[in-house]
Parts: sequence; C-alpha cells; structure tokens
Amino acid sequence: MLLTAGPIFAQEDAIKIVKSQEVTTKDLGVSDPGMLPGNPFYFLKEWSREVKKSFSFNAVKKAETQLQIVNERAAEIKKLKDLLPSSAKTFTRALDNYDKSIDTLNDKIGSLRGLPSSDVNTFLNQLADSVIKHIKLFSEIKDGSGDKNISKISSLQEKITQIIADISLKMETPNDFKCRLEKVIENQSDNSLKEITVSEILDRLNEKASKEVRLELLKIKENLLIKFQSRLQSEDFSQALSEIMNEMSGDSVSKIKVLDEIKEAASDSETKNKLNLVRQNILDEAVINKQIRLGEAEKMIADASVLLKDFQDSIGATSTPKSVIIRSLFDKAKFNLEQARQALELNNYGQAFGQASASSASASTGLNYISKFNLNNGPCAQDDLTVLKEYYDKIVLKMKELGIDKKTSPEAFDLFEKSEKSIAKISDLIKKNTKADTLIPLLKDAKLAISKLDNILADMLNLKK
Repeated sequence: MLLTAGPIFAQEDAIKIVKSQEVTTKDLGVSDPGMLPGNPFYFLKEWSREVKKSFSFNAVKKAETQLQIVNERAAEIKKLKDLLPSSAKTFTRALDNYDKSIDTLNDKIGSLRGLPSSDVNTFLNQLADSVIKHIKLFSEIKDGSGDKNISKISSLQEKITQIIADISLKMETPNDFKCRLEKVIENQSDNSLKEITVSEILDRLNEKASKEVRLELLKIKENLLIKFQSRLQSEDFSQALSEIMNEMSGDSVSKIKVLDEIKEAASDSETKNKLNLVRQNILDEAVINKQIRLGEAEKMIADASVLLKDFQDSIGATSTPKSVIIRSLFDKAKFNLEQARQALELNNYGQAFGQASASSASASTGLNYISKFNLNNGPCAQDDLTVLKEYYDKIVLKMKELGIDKKTSPEAFDLFEKSEKSIAKISDLIKKNTKADTLIPLLKDAKLAISKLDNILADMLNLKK
C-alpha cells in the first residue's frame, strides 16, 4: 500500500490540475450556450443572430458581433462534445457551422485594415484572447473525436491561427503585435499549465509568422518558460510532472518541443534531468503509437533548419556581440540537426524528431539572446531590464497586499531581497557595457527568482481567498 500510494496520489493530483485549466463556456464569454445544433428550434437562434448582425452599422461593430457569434459556436461545440458521442452528425455539423462563421469573421477583419488603430484596438485584443482560447479548446476536445472530426478540428486550429498571424503581417508592426499578445496572455486565467499551453499556441503561430515576428514571439516564450521552470522547483509539482503531461490534451509532438525549450532554458542539472526523463517517455510513447513517423520527423528537421539559418545569419550581423554562450548554442544546434538527418537516413524517425527538436530549442534560445543585445533596439539588454523592473514592481505591490516581511514569510522575503539586489547589479553592469556572457545568466537567474517569488505569492493569495 505504501509503495503504490505515491503514484496514485500523483495521478489523481495530475487529473485535478489538468481539469482545472480546461476551457469552459464561461471562458468563451458564454454563460449558457442555450439551444444547440440538432434542436428543432435551433433555426430561431440562427435567425436572432442575423437580426443582431443587421443592427451592426460600422466595420468595428460588425467584426465584434461576428466574433461573439464565433465564440457562441465554440461554446456549442464544447457542450456537444460533453453530451454526444464523437461520431454524432450534430457534432460534425457544429464544426462546419464554426468553420463558416470563421470565414465570415475573416472578411469582417479585412474591412478593418486602414482604420485608425484607436478604433480597432479593443477588438483586436478580444480577437487574440478568443483565438488563444479556441485553439486550446480544440486541443482538449480533439482526442476521441473520430478520424474525420480530428482532421476537421486540426484544420480549424490552422485557420484561426492564420487569422492572428495575418494581423501581425498586415495590420501592425512586429513589436506592437508582441506587446498586444503579451498583454492578452497576461490576462489569461492563471493555472499551473498556462505557460505550457500558451507556448504550444505560440509554436503554431511561429510557423505562420515572418522572421521579425518570430523573434518577438521568442521573447514572450522565454518569460513563459522561465515561469514554468520556477514551478518545477516545487517538489510536489515536479514529481507529478510526468503524470500531468500524460493527462494533458494535445499531441505529443507539441509537448516534446515545449519540454525541449524548457530544458534548454533550465539552469540546474536536476531540473534538466527531470525534464529529460519526462520528455523521453513521451517521445518513446509517441513512436510506439505512431504519432511520430516520417512526415513528423521531416517537418521537424525542416523547421529546425530554418531556425539554424536564422541563427547563423544573426550571429554574422555586426550588432551581435561576441559570446561564448551564443556560439555554444549554435554549435549544439548544428550538431543535433546533423544527428537528426543521419537518424532520418536510417529510418529512425523518433530519434530524428528528437534531435531536430533539441536543435530547434538551442537555436531559439540563441536567437532570443541575440535579440536582447541588438544595438538597433537601444542600450545593451535595456528592454529586458525594463520588463524585469516592471515585473518586480508588481511583486512589490503583492507583497504589500499580503503584508509580507522577514518574520511572516522568510522564504518569500529572501527571494524578494535577492531579486532587488540582482536588478541593481544588472542595471549597474549595463551602464558599464558589460559583455553578453556576463549579463545573460544574470538576467535569467533574476527572472527565475522573481517568478519563483510570484508563484509563492499566488499560493498565499489563493489561501487568503
């Protein structure tokens, strides 16, 4: 009994964690989906939607009304999946209804181009928030939906990801897009797996974005992955990680990619080893279940090749500092990609995918480091320091709200003091134009300390409620 109690508890705990972060109809802005497709009176609901659209008189209002309809259709899909077998024709019809509504929404978004940004800003925030939730919802309902519907759901995920990618390409600068997306992500409900699920969505977006936007997305993802890394320093959470990843919805390909990125960013060997064990188990299982075959391996190698080329070009830029860390990441990315190609020649698709994913993680990390020291963006690492200071200021407010001092919570206060000293030290070094190899680990450690403190404060706030 004692030997089995630990794993059973971990599995039950993992199920609770995964269930608690699933998208609800309320998250979609729909308190009650009401009549569902298949109801003989559903046509009345459709008629009321048409009436509502007829009373939308300007381009922004038309787009907002159509987005609301898309959210309602997503809520209907969620409800139907809970009520009906996946083979039900009604469920398939609901997916088709959603598909048509997305096409209409895309047309409405197109009419916003050229309008003053102040008129469309709120709508674009709502759109980004909805797309993130819809992609996540579809990942959650995909399993057990039947081959035909799984293919349809994957197609819908691609379509709505393209909508957001088009905004970054046609409606605002890469930096403005990054700032918008960052705020939307920050406002998403907090949970233990937020960073993992959002990182998977960013990976989807990354495939459709320009090189400039991809570099901005790397900055968002780095902060997310450091936050998740700080969660792993909780012993209970790290022990349950394998069970959590098994219970999580989504495909193994996405999970492996994200775990490789977290592992690359991790500072200590213990965390790296834990992540590697979980990652290898998922990879082995994916190969056995034929989720990773020739196509998946070839695509991962192709994606890693693009990243390595971007990395190589960035290293050659005159604004890139000479850095042992950056050069080491490039050598590792290049070596892993070569290993991936050799494994592919031997028809070892699992190893080919795994090596290419590791190469991609190293290249992404290196590109992100380079972007911090691009002289065109101002003083060395200044943008990153600004973000760090803003994060720190929010922590100070939480500390005051909870009345934390050295006596009430020694652990939290020690982290607070450590973070304060780190920021002061980094600020001083930046003024002295300190080399990248000194600043990179200091910035990463400071973010990790503040993230760990943030997690402790969040737990305290939850207990207080």
